[in-house]
Amino acid sequence: MNIIDKFKLLFKIKKSIDEIKTKAQEVKTMNGQVKPGWKTTEFWLVVITQIHTIVETLKGSIDPVLATAILAGLDCIYAILRYLAKKNG
Repeated sequence: MNIIDKFKLLFKIKKSIDEIKTKAQEVKTMNGQVKPGWKTTEFWLVVITQIHTIVETLKGSIDPVLATAILAGLDCIYAILRYLAKKNG
């Protein structure tokens, strides 16, 4: 590889690095936008788990007091996750 090829390679690498930096900045900007609560994975995981807990309680598999504690805990966890998502966004 002669000196001219080395310079060409160097400029290609620099161009690639600049493109990566630009893409990274675009991703940072997109990640700064916080989705509405009902569109998040956290929301749907909590909803599905709550529905499952309620169904199991109605079937008699889970004690109602324990089910209440589980549902309250899930609500707290979801509230904390949303706070952290909005705080960082």
